[in-house]
Amino acid sequence: MIRLDTVNRSLTLFLGGAQVTAPLQVVVSYSDQTASTYLGASQLTNSNGVTVVTICAAPAASTIRDIDMVTVLNTDTATQTVTIQLLDTATNYKIITTSLLVGDKLTYTHGSAWQVVSSDGSIKYTVSGTVTSFSAGTTGFTPSTATSGAITLAGTLAIANGGSGATTAQTAMNAFAGATTSGSYLRGNGTNVVMATIQAADVPTLNQNTSGTASNVTGTVAIANGGTGQTTAGAAFNALSPVTTTGDLILGNGTNSATRLAIGTNGQVLQSSGTTASWVSKITNATAVTLTTQTTVEFTSLPSWVKRITVMFNGVSLSGTDQPIIQLGYGATPTYVTSGYSGGTQSISTTPTSTAQQPGTGFNILSQNAGNALVGIMTIVLFDAATNTWMGTLSMYNNSTTMNWSNGSIALSGTLTAVRLTRSGTNTFDAGTINILYE
Repeated sequence: MIRLDTVNRSLTLFLGGAQVTAPLQVVVSYSDQTASTYLGASQLTNSNGVTVVTICAAPAASTIRDIDMVTVLNTDTATQTVTIQLLDTATNYKIITTSLLVGDKLTYTHGSAWQVVSSDGSIKYTVSGTVTSFSAGTTGFTPSTATSGAITLAGTLAIANGGSGATTAQTAMNAFAGATTSGSYLRGNGTNVVMATIQAADVPTLNQNTSGTASNVTGTVAIANGGTGQTTAGAAFNALSPVTTTGDLILGNGTNSATRLAIGTNGQVLQSSGTTASWVSKITNATAVTLTTQTTVEFTSLPSWVKRITVMFNGVSLSGTDQPIIQLGYGATPTYVTSGYSGGTQSISTTPTSTAQQPGTGFNILSQNAGNALVGIMTIVLFDAATNTWMGTLSMYNNSTTMNWSNGSIALSGTLTAVRLTRSGTNTFDAGTINILYE
């Protein structure tokens, strides 16, 4: 290793190992002398396990000896490795390691780079570089600054030397912490970071008691904070309940949410549609129709939940002797069933009793004379919801001497939505009123 000391202007060659088997010729020329200095293996000495050759002693302080040229020639029979340590400035070391084949030489000329020259005089390559490695405990030089490059350290760098003194992340952390006390953590004490247990001052003041017992809760927790905002069970329930009026009910809306069902009107009952609940009239009275010249009277838009219908006749008469007929319909725009009705009618008067089979076109009433006033009711009830089968029964006063009875049944193709009054022929209804009740 060749070292140029810019203060004392001395040059020293360090050869790795305690012994050199063959010489490396070193030639140095200075600016203040014409002859070059040659040093051979006979001038090698040993210091601290490293073979050293001193090229020149330190000159007097008044004498400045600049090194113009350095040549290191490999005269051995095998390749030699040469390491150069050059102190370019007072704080900047430059370390170069290169291999010299037999006959190769390493040259340096003032102002130029280090070069490796082959035995035929051709330049093989220019040597450059910076600090690349050093070993713990290395003697012979102490680099003060590494200008670039990665440093590969052999051994473990102690904390005192800027390392951790450890070889794993965990042991390094333990070394830096200084202790591994259970339950402690790294805490700043205002001067240093040390292992310590938690201090009361480390915990911020909370605005509620956290012991977990209800007796330690003070104040009233608002609804917005998960409470009720009240201090009694009744008041708490009222605060959370959606009801606002006497008689209101709490009704689920299908999304796990409670909603308010207002109280129904007088006489209504609570009814389920299979999906939700609602208030409906126990018996609903439709609007009565006065008969003048109609051929049919319809009552439509009956709710799907209807189970019973009562048709009421009050002085109903026809312009001729046609039979009054009640027919049932289904669908939003009613499709009326005009065939398939079963059953029969019976009439009792001062004359012998007469009976007649249903004509099949509807629930019918026996023929009467023109102008006879019919007074009575027909009740129609749902017999089988699966098949939409309905049954009807009639009790009717025909005239001053006659009473009529009628019974029958019919299966619809859908849910009943309409009832209508019609006749068996072409007569018109010319007097009386008709209405229905449904429930």
